[in-house]
Amino acid sequence: MTSIYPCFVWVSGKRIPYTILGTVLAIIGFSGQIFAASPIHPICSSDDINVQHLSGPIKDDILASDTSEIVLGGAWVLYTIFFFIQNIGLNTVYTVMMALIPDLIPTSQTGMANGMLAMMLVTGSLFGFVMFHTHLEEDVMSMYKMYICVSLFCTFITYIFVLDREIFLRQERHNESIEERVIPNPNEEGLSTAQETVVKQNEKEAKGFCSPSLHSLVYSILIEPLSMKSLSEITAAYSIDRSQNSDFFFVTISRFFYYMGISSQTFFLYFIHDELQQSRDTNDPESAVALLAIVGQTAGALTCYPVGILSDKYFGSRRKPFVYIACVILTVANLSLLKCQTFNEMIIVTICLGAANGIYLTMDTSLAVDTLDEDNSFTEGETSVDNSNVAQMLGVWGVFGFLGSSIGPLCGGCALIMFGKLGFDTDGEGSQKKFFSIFGYIAVFTLSAFYFFCSAMALAFVKKRGV
Repeated sequence: MTSIYPCFVWVSGKRIPYTILGTVLAIIGFSGQIFAASPIHPICSSDDINVQHLSGPIKDDILASDTSEIVLGGAWVLYTIFFFIQNIGLNTVYTVMMALIPDLIPTSQTGMANGMLAMMLVTGSLFGFVMFHTHLEEDVMSMYKMYICVSLFCTFITYIFVLDREIFLRQERHNESIEERVIPNPNEEGLSTAQETVVKQNEKEAKGFCSPSLHSLVYSILIEPLSMKSLSEITAAYSIDRSQNSDFFFVTISRFFYYMGISSQTFFLYFIHDELQQSRDTNDPESAVALLAIVGQTAGALTCYPVGILSDKYFGSRRKPFVYIACVILTVANLSLLKCQTFNEMIIVTICLGAANGIYLTMDTSLAVDTLDEDNSFTEGETSVDNSNVAQMLGVWGVFGFLGSSIGPLCGGCALIMFGKLGFDTDGEGSQKKFFSIFGYIAVFTLSAFYFFCSAMALAFVKKRGV
């Protein structure tokens, strides 16, 4: 089939060019971070660096150096700049990835598609953990290189499969236009001018069109969209019109509180050190946290896809009940952490957290797609849709998730510092053995449980039936 279309084919909404742009920015960011984190920027002497905690080529460079001008991660300003570029790129790719689901997936398969997406998200994290601790020998610089390779590979795979799907849809439209030409309206002698225009347009789309030059591509992606919009329209792209998308707004609020709540996992390292019984498993809190992450991600991967199938095939594409169940489990699990005394008990709670995370991530994405304007939804049996508003809406939806994951640790850290110093005997040795007291963790995990409660309650305002 693809041999019929030798030219570059644009997908609906011009998604793929932005995927390529985001990948380029991400690769530039990763490459810049490698440079900025390399031990070539003199700030402190090598005597100030504990090489026992380093690994890979950085440790070898420091040990082999005869000068005191070798340091780790000196160019922090440069690193911050490239980190910012990398995040712009990844967020661009993420937004396009979410927009491709309503573009190319029928509504009847939304749950399964998002279940697969959530499973890929958690298995991707698992892949990173496994590679870091096995093949890459805990070398951070090698992780950056792996990110670059994965980004290139995933972009190539996305381009191939999205292109194939778009070719199929355009061929369907082309076939329909041929049928309309062969069987005109019986009340008319032939095709009307409007019908002829549609047929010619479909034929043009079916044939595809050649790749533009680099400067015209950059202009059409970065400059033209902004030049056609006023400042008010540009700023409106970062908000949700509740009068038209009220349900989607509350789904977005639910997502914000979810990421606020999940941020409590940031403090697992301190909790293991301060509150769990000392054992062989907790002697190295960093390794213990890595193990918990692997266990949680595995549990999430096992629930993502099955819950998508259950929602689509056996519950009439209903999503909210599964989100309520996930939020209840997350709330109870966070409060249960306060009762954990051994590492094995914490593993059990982490399994529950991971399974609930898998359920929520699948249903959250499905709800976002389901509650978008019906005119922008892909309905079964259709071969073309107008998704002009989907990417913008899902972009805002994604931003709220990142806001939650940024504000959550900030609030949790403040609560931990504020309440974590209570109960310490400043004249005794207790304050020297622990970072924070149990009161700090009660504040953090209770706050997290409250966030999950708010996440569930936000969905109670969603009025659309059947979700």
